[in-house]
Amino acid sequence: MAGRALNEACPRTSSRLFRAQHVGFIFQFFNLIPVLSARENVELPLLLTKTRQSGAARARPNTALRVVGLAERAEHMPGEMSGGEQQRVAIARAIVSDPEIVVADEPTGRSRREERPSRSSRCCAICAASSARRW
Repeated sequence: MAGRALNEACPRTSSRLFRAQHVGFIFQFFNLIPVLSARENVELPLLLTKTRQSGAARARPNTALRVVGLAERAEHMPGEMSGGEQQRVAIARAIVSDPEIVVADEPTGRSRREERPSRSSRCCAICAASSARRW
């Protein structure tokens, strides 16, 4: 992945940075930080890789929120959002760094059973759409 054999042994910090730069994660329980706004939660992966410092990267969190349909909720806290909105913030956080792969741990697990197929399809469509363009 990204020109590197995944079975290569590498120092712990190097593998963490590699994951932060090339892998997006969507967790079943979203793992949003309650004292951060939606935009700030989406921005976290960029801060971890120091990508946020570049001029072009400053628009990425807002772009990712727009992709998932939450541009108008960017300054809201997770507690002010529905479960579906929180899920979309988690998806935006996963795609903000334009990763080669997105790992999703039951991203629809907290949805009602009848909503799961449509939410799963939407999640896949969002991830596919984000990887089809460059920020």
